[in-house]
Amino acid sequence: MSRQHTEKAFARQRFGGASLRRSTGHAVAPDPASHEQVASGVPKSPAAGRRGRGPLRADVARAGTRVPGAPPRRGLPVDEPRNPRSCTGGCTGLPCRKRLTRYEGDLMNEANPPISTRRGDDGTTTLLGAGRLSKNDVRIALLGDIDEASAALGIARAEAAGGELEELILEFQRLLYRIMGDVAMPGEPNAVGLADVERVDEALESWSARTEIPKEFVIPGESKVGALLDFARNIVRRAERTAVHAGFVQDHPHALKAINRLSDVLFVLARNADGKFSPSRG
Repeated sequence: MSRQHTEKAFARQRFGGASLRRSTGHAVAPDPASHEQVASGVPKSPAAGRRGRGPLRADVARAGTRVPGAPPRRGLPVDEPRNPRSCTGGCTGLPCRKRLTRYEGDLMNEANPPISTRRGDDGTTTLLGAGRLSKNDVRIALLGDIDEASAALGIARAEAAGGELEELILEFQRLLYRIMGDVAMPGEPNAVGLADVERVDEALESWSARTEIPKEFVIPGESKVGALLDFARNIVRRAERTAVHAGFVQDHPHALKAINRLSDVLFVLARNADGKFSPSRG
């Protein structure tokens, strides 16, 4: 394509031929679509005429202006995945490489979840697969206990600061999140299975072999990591009681077994963390 032809095309798109007339002396027919858009007050598409190169900077600025009659925009523009079936970029699944612009608060997606929806001000919350439930529902209570246990383990993991113990605690936290997924979606197949229970048993056997377990009752607090693990263990026990009270033994059998044995592992890990300290015995 010649340079003159390129200049003509650019002038038609951007200035309706006026600029090219001044620079070359030749009149160029204006783009009817451009005049129609200007007259109607609708801003021109930022990407018009620039396939493969993206929008011009001036076009982007123009596109940010609000069209009269449009609903108010909330927050800054963010990206939202496009449906891959309507994408021309060769995508086969989400997230799509081509993205649509939306504004914060319009919709919830994985890339930009809202922190507060204010829908829970009435004492209800949303549970996947079960709609709106009261916040004192037993399933919600169990999810809260498991989430609290994971948070307590997170404190212990931060204090452990590296090594095998930190990796194991992180593994347990991920297990708890999978259990939460099972509890939150009662109509779906359970993600936690026999292999998860066996993995907890392996950790229990491995750490018990290298830990001196006192025969008396132990008063927690001989070491910081040990105390944090004992604290997390008690929350795990509470989650187990909540699960039994809710009658989830049949619905989530492997999850309940994993929770029960996890508290045993945490007791052993706490005694191992105490290590050289003389335990305070009850």
